[in-house]
Amino acid sequence: FMKYGVRSISMDDIARHLAVSKKTLYQHFADKEDIVTMTCQAHIEEMSGEFEAIQKSAKNAIDELAKISICLRQSSEEMNPSLLFDLQKYHPRAWAVWLNHKNNFIRETVIRNLKQGIEEGYFRPEIDKEVIAAVRMEMVQLPFEVPPISHQDVERVLLDKLKVMIEEVPREAWNIEYWSDLYYAGLKYFFDDCRDVTRYINTVSFGFLRIKDLTNPADFFALTAIQVFEPG
Repeated sequence: FMKYGVRSISMDDIARHLAVSKKTLYQHFADKEDIVTMTCQAHIEEMSGEFEAIQKSAKNAIDELAKISICLRQSSEEMNPSLLFDLQKYHPRAWAVWLNHKNNFIRETVIRNLKQGIEEGYFRPEIDKEVIAAVRMEMVQLPFEVPPISHQDVERVLLDKLKVMIEEVPREAWNIEYWSDLYYAGLKYFFDDCRDVTRYINTVSFGFLRIKDLTNPADFFALTAIQVFEPG
């Protein structure tokens, strides 16, 4: 989920990754929502443990902030930009777990750090801790907020990423006219922003190298778009 996002990963993908059957998977989890929620909870507990360890080892409030910033940057680099969007839109239970973590643990961590910094003389005593905590909480999520982008630019990003994969197939196997017909006949309406492109490209990349010599690339690209955006 961290690498590919949530919506692009199916129960088949999860079972294959774990080397178990889907039947075995359903014996332990009610559905994908259950897996996503429990995975989200486990990841948050791991992150909370790292923050608490940083608090204990930090020399002072400034040192703690610096170490937490490094931890958050590493986490954001490993996380697919579409992850939080997928949770918010498609997995309300997991999204509620994230919001609870952000609005409670992160908020309390920031306020405690500010109080410590004031006592240590690093921060001015008149600062509004609640306001700074609110700003800091939103900054945690900011790297995953994608700004508006024109459909033309979205299309350019998508086609540039697909071009990299197209170069892996023989020239005679790629029919640009056929792909254009498929794309402009309806596929283009699936891609509203860069999150859609990222979610789609991650899914295509996941399986393309394994089947590129076995099927028409344009058909695979089209069928994958339907699988990602219209899974029902």
